[in-house]
Amino acid sequence: MSEEHAQQGATQPTAEQTGQQATPKAEPKMFDEAYVKELRAEAAANRVKLKEYEDRDKSALEKAIERAEAAEKAIADREAADKQRQADEQAALALDELRAEVAQAKGIADASILAGTSREELEAHADKLKPLINPHPVNPDTGKTPDKEPSEVQSFVAELFGGGNN
Repeated sequence: MSEEHAQQGATQPTAEQTGQQATPKAEPKMFDEAYVKELRAEAAANRVKLKEYEDRDKSALEKAIERAEAAEKAIADREAADKQRQADEQAALALDELRAEVAQAKGIADASILAGTSREELEAHADKLKPLINPHPVNPDTGKTPDKEPSEVQSFVAELFGGGNN
């Protein structure tokens, strides 16, 4: 049988031999948006009909079992989402408490400016910020805060040049 096919292929002229041009590959067809939407709607309706057809032979018990399983899955998904939300809230509260501890230990009034997710990161950030936001004057020679209150003249000069507390 394969010899017959080989002989037929050899005796029949090709498109090049007859002078005819080979047909080019067809370009993909383009459909307008309305037609595509119509086809999608029809496919969705067919899926619904198929589901109804498949379900017609099921007993009421099988249908009830399927609904119960679907409801149980939905409940389990909701419970998992709730647990995740609670865990996220607890983690955020713990981080806020840690941030407050570090801020208090480092002498920073506003804990919300500290960035980081671990004690080490928070402490490092506090150490970087502390020199920038220290409300107490520091003597550049000694690096210490003066023990006594500023004198009357020092207060006057500070107020005069905007460095005093109102």
